[in-house]
Amino acid sequence: MHSGFAHAISLGITPASQNVTPGNPLNITIVASGLVDNAVPSLGTFDLNVGFDASILAFDSVVFGNQLDLAGSGSRTLVTPSVETVNISEVSLDSPDDLDNQQLVPCLASSFAVKS
Repeated sequence: MHSGFAHAISLGITPASQNVTPGNPLNITIVASGLVDNAVPSLGTFDLNVGFDASILAFDSVVFGNQLDLAGSGSRTLVTPSVETVNISEVSLDSPDDLDNQQLVPCLASSFAVKS
């Protein structure tokens, strides 16, 4: 039996630009903070609901990064869009030791794009 520990890690959303022209994509990046390179704590899973104003934006796609699949064990991803929210989640299948020893900051190089 493996016992895990919880550490305080913050996830935030950073837009690539503060302004977007109608008809062009708005790209945002999800960034993890409270982490250091190759050390505890690492990030093994996340589950986010991102809301947006559907009269201005529409969900388009998600691009997941590679920091939750470091040892080649894979990860499980799920994207569930609705009218004004998208749920984005990922679970690493790597061991906690692999994540602790190989994960680099910013841990979550994932991003998802919405179209204006």
